Amino acid sequence: QLQTFSMLFRAADIGHSAKPWTMHQDWSRRVSEEFHLQGDEEKRLGQKVSPLCDRDSFKLAASQVGFLQFICLPTWRELSRFEDIANARSNARHSPTPRVGTLKSQTRGKPRMSTNQAASATAARTSPVDPKLRM
Repeated sequence: QLQTFSMLFRAADIGHSAKPWTMHQDWSRRVSEEFHLQGDEEKRLGQKVSPLCDRDSFKLAASQVGFLQFICLPTWRELSRFEDIANARSNARHSPTPRVGTLKSQTRGKPRMSTNQAASATAARTSPVDPKLRM
């Protein structure tokens, strides 16, 4: 159950990646600005700047390729497995189960990443942000 909630929270965190492109771009810029504010604070304190937080060397397009390929797609694929489980349980009980959406159709035939691998990839992408720096 904890693993399920963890996956759902991760999906909520990266939900903008499943939205229309313009909305995804807007959210990506907001998140990048939050990271850059953290990097600015780290520089001010004389600390090493965390990955993706250095506004001077940051490239939005490159960061999004990695984010979408190594974080979002594996997360959505893994989440689609919940649809499989729900359908299997439904079939076992002979009662209809509401569809999660089109996650299964969007990820059909793609290799799946374990939840632990997805969590590790997410941890590698994100860094803790001081609450004072939040927008």
